Amino acid sequence: MADALKQEIKLFYCYAHEDKLLRDELEKHLSWLRRRYQLTNWYDREILPGEEWEQAIDMHLDTANLILLLISSDFMNSDYCYGKEMRRALERHREGTCRVIPILLRPTYWEGAPFSNLQLLPTDARPITRWPDRDEAFQDVVTEISRTIKDLLISLKTKEEWVREGNALYNLKRYEEALGTFEQAIRLDPNYSYAYYYKGNALNDLKRYEEAVQAFEQAIHLDPDDADNYQYKGNALDDLNRYEEAVQAFEQAIHLDPDDADNYHNKGIALTELKRHEEALAAFEQAIRLDPNYTYAYYGKGNALNELKRYEDAIATCEQAIRLDPNFALAYYGKGNALDELKRYEEALAAHEQAIRLDPNYSYAYNGKGNALNGLKRYEEALAAYEQAIRLDPNDAASYNGKGGALNGLKRYEEAVQAFEQAIHLDPNYFYAHLFKGIALTELKQRQEAEQAFEKARQLGFRSR
Repeated sequence: MADALKQEIKLFYCYAHEDKLLRDELEKHLSWLRRRYQLTNWYDREILPGEEWEQAIDMHLDTANLILLLISSDFMNSDYCYGKEMRRALERHREGTCRVIPILLRPTYWEGAPFSNLQLLPTDARPITRWPDRDEAFQDVVTEISRTIKDLLISLKTKEEWVREGNALYNLKRYEEALGTFEQAIRLDPNYSYAYYYKGNALNDLKRYEEAVQAFEQAIHLDPDDADNYQYKGNALDDLNRYEEAVQAFEQAIHLDPDDADNYHNKGIALTELKRHEEALAAFEQAIRLDPNYTYAYYGKGNALNELKRYEDAIATCEQAIRLDPNFALAYYGKGNALDELKRYEEALAAHEQAIRLDPNYSYAYNGKGNALNGLKRYEEALAAYEQAIRLDPNDAASYNGKGGALNGLKRYEEAVQAFEQAIHLDPNYFYAHLFKGIALTELKQRQEAEQAFEKARQLGFRSR
């Protein structure tokens, strides 16, 4: 609401001079709203000497955001108040350019009056002078005026102000509230591409990825030359595991902005998921050329090199990331994975433990630690590491697979089978889980079930060396 509070609200009193004391009393009760909402009051006593009084009244009447009709017998008797001022105020209310609030000051007959279709204040249209406690009557009136001002602030804000407020909320991680403000901007201008872009970002952070894609697509429809729309659409598609489409989105972003390292980095991530590791490596290397200090691009490059079995190169790449940022947990994790593949288990263990020191909630680092401990045949410690990984991320199939491997090492084959089955439940195409399940079943002398597990591993792509 910070931006909203800066919006000035112009208030106009339409009243008979005989009711000046009641008008003054109402103004005193409005003092907090005046400070809070930059409420500027105007009534005819503020006409400057020498100023044309009718022209001055008309100008303020035509620019007011909120018009208070102070109803009494004298108001109803005044040709100017009841006639010209009230008629113009009600015209503007019907046009939606201001809000009109009738307030019954003193008892008078008003049924069928032009303002009678509006809600009269105070509550139940009980005249202020008939309340036993007049302060209570004014409080009732001011409470309703406050509600009207809040509605006015919403209607007066521009689309740009809504977006600024949304970005402030987004930066505070108040994503639901931010989403609401971006939608207000869209209601004001359904063709405002920036609002759809920011709406997509908020939806992404709320993990409402399908809706995020739709928002970015609308932004692209309205502004097809903005690379950011494609980049963030690609991120949402990544989160939906729609990697082919994500690559296409990142490529379009690169076409529009070939110097943005993020586009190449994000494309590399999607290509890695598609197992197109050579292309992923090229994308990460281009990100690094554009930004030689881009630590995440080095981490991605290290992963691609690992997948290409270029383990020494992977280690060197992760070490470059560590030189750039010694507190970068992912780089130690990537280095540990490469060391593990080279069977340098002690060094791998040290790398994963450093990753854990830097980020104690990094589930993959515990999984990597378990892998290194398995390689060192320290199965009890490996089991503890995998179980910690599972506590942090119960949906990671690799951690259950590793746990099963540690249980195999401990000759606890029944439990190992259960762990592999949980890995398969989470990822039915994880051939290593089928393979190692087959090994456990072999140890349990369950030959037929073991052969079925081995066959499934072969169908999924396992090839014995």
